[in-house]
Amino acid sequence: MRNKHNTAVSGFLVVAAVAVALIASVAVERPAHAGGFIFAGENNGVDLITHPQGYTGTQNTLNLSVCIDSTLSSVPAGASSLADLEQPVRNMVAIWNQLQPTVGNTLLFSNNNIPDTPVLYDWESVALHELGHCIGLAHPNAATESGLPSSQSNYTKATDGVIDGNDNTTAAFNLSPGTDGVIGTSDDVRGNDDNLHWFRTDTNDPGQLPLPVPVDASTYDRDLSSLPVGDNFAANLDRAVAGTLGYPNTSTLRTEAVMQQGSFNDEDQRRLTADGVATILLGQSGLDETAGTADDYVINLSYGGIQANPTGCNIDIRITGGSFAFCSTGGFFIGTNHVRISTAYMQFGPSVVTYYFNQDGPCRQTIDLVTGQWKQIALSCSPPAGSDTVADLFGDDLSGTYGVNWIVYERDAANNVYVQLALTDTMEVGRGYWIKTNMASQTVNIEEDFNGDADIPLEDSATGRFNMVGHRYWYDEAWDDVRVIDGASVLTLDQADPLDACQGMNPVANGCIMSRVAYKWNGAAYESFDGQTMGMEGTLENFDGFWVKAFKSGISLRIPDQKSMPVDPNSELLPASETASRAAVETQGPGPAQDGWYIRLIAESGDLRDAGNVLGQLADSRRGYDAHDLGELTPFGDDYLTVVFPHQNWGEQSGDYTSDFHRLRPGLDRWGFEVWSSDPTAEVTLSWEGPRELLERAQLRDEETGERIRVQPGGSYTFTMTDIGRGFKWVVKNTIR
Repeated sequence: MRNKHNTAVSGFLVVAAVAVALIASVAVERPAHAGGFIFAGENNGVDLITHPQGYTGTQNTLNLSVCIDSTLSSVPAGASSLADLEQPVRNMVAIWNQLQPTVGNTLLFSNNNIPDTPVLYDWESVALHELGHCIGLAHPNAATESGLPSSQSNYTKATDGVIDGNDNTTAAFNLSPGTDGVIGTSDDVRGNDDNLHWFRTDTNDPGQLPLPVPVDASTYDRDLSSLPVGDNFAANLDRAVAGTLGYPNTSTLRTEAVMQQGSFNDEDQRRLTADGVATILLGQSGLDETAGTADDYVINLSYGGIQANPTGCNIDIRITGGSFAFCSTGGFFIGTNHVRISTAYMQFGPSVVTYYFNQDGPCRQTIDLVTGQWKQIALSCSPPAGSDTVADLFGDDLSGTYGVNWIVYERDAANNVYVQLALTDTMEVGRGYWIKTNMASQTVNIEEDFNGDADIPLEDSATGRFNMVGHRYWYDEAWDDVRVIDGASVLTLDQADPLDACQGMNPVANGCIMSRVAYKWNGAAYESFDGQTMGMEGTLENFDGFWVKAFKSGISLRIPDQKSMPVDPNSELLPASETASRAAVETQGPGPAQDGWYIRLIAESGDLRDAGNVLGQLADSRRGYDAHDLGELTPFGDDYLTVVFPHQNWGEQSGDYTSDFHRLRPGLDRWGFEVWSSDPTAEVTLSWEGPRELLERAQLRDEETGERIRVQPGGSYTFTMTDIGRGFKWVVKNTIR
């Protein structure tokens, strides 16, 4: 439980003005609070949560407008007029509304669209940070308001030990970076400093994705007694700390909390990380700090335009004065440990630095195309009408002649044929496409608006019809979170494919609507996923096109907007972050459990890599075919590399599979599999991932040479193909009882 500190009575006015100062020609300090809330501290109470304007404890949606005040504004250096600020404002409003966290959110130098010369600061990045203050967020680091020198300002936000106005210490910070020598990590030694940074109680990792479900006081805390065993203090997502946690921290790509104090020239930091999103969600859990109850709310920001003496706007932007940037806020207590912002405005000095004003949309798609490989793609960003043709979207990035050096196809599901698109053909959100280039070093970049919510209609047939559709959003979505719309019914995958009937021989008679199994091409092979089978859960990612198979007429596919999904943990429809956490067992390294285990097989040759294949044991599987054995589609195109489990003795279910699960039992078990390659002389490396205790008891047998390979964690086996297929046997001794 958190320590609760008494605060002033309801109605007491608290005021905060978060200012910044220019410290160098290449770096600017700016106010930042993520993982914490403005107003929290010695004067108002350390356990305080701040809510945006208008919240009284009963609202479901807080509608807040952001305006540019032309009366109090000059044209800032780098802009031709105040109109140059409008697209960045629209973008930052969309980003805070989306609340989609990521890693690698800071793009530097050639990775961003900021000109290299002259020295420019990205106004959108600075304003995104300031808007975070204006809706309640504080710095995750000590920052300049602590009075600490810049060399110590990235320690995690805390008081110096003076609690609730009672000076029971020497009023000095206690600062030691701990054994790792890195400021802001979990091993910092802070003496009696009182932490102000709300941390994730299970891991104390401020960048970890997916977020826990729910995000509220049951999963986040401020009291250090709730830290994981072995941690000394709350970690904050400074870029150096991010590097120690394994997140991108390179010369061109970094991970850092948007609310971290400090802004550099030629730095694009227009995306949120986990800590900022989680802190907003924590606030949205309301006065009871419990998600899914009646006092919850969501924030709906909108852009109110350029106005003289704005009226009806909640947050004004002013370009005036000599400070770099700050958000000035006032507020009132609305209950013990809770404050509502009453007034807020952002102010930027017009001549302190020269800014870059981004005119691209907030949604980004970037993909590197491998020479000669087909890529299955979709539009995760929404191009405006008139700028949505093949030429508009790809012509500026792909060199060579269309139809000769690069090409785009779509699938006509109704007529079951592929259609080559012309340069003038429009592309649609929700559809899947094939693209291929024979040119080297080709990268596609699309920066437009976020897609709205819309269902994707599917073509059907009685025996099932494949539809090539597309992921609508730039963030990852667990496959199990998609829904099938059948008239007025919103169906889960289990309901659309009851008892996995869509994989049987009589799907219509068995109530089949849409198969729960989907497929996407990874450049070397098809990956199959069903949202439920261990190791085969599946995630839809930015730019993903994929296949689904529909059996009933009039149905549509719905990829949910994560923010609109319920947060009640007792609800049947759970947020994507929970199902994503189930899929995360793959990256964490699956371990044996009473309900089953799996081992992943990975084949690699040159630019081709297939990692979508698993073998294992599950409590509800059996010898022969069962619903956890997912089929392998025939490779697409001339170049492929894939692993299959062939089963030609399974009667009406005979075929090649990408997963093969047996009944959970102790003792020896065996799996036969084959590696297929379009190059019969290719050198292929086969590797594996899985529970250490099972890999140490496993053996791989090359059926062609008879060689027996001792399997070890992190091991591999390299061989040369002598035909398009090569057989192997996997043997493991399972000790699970």
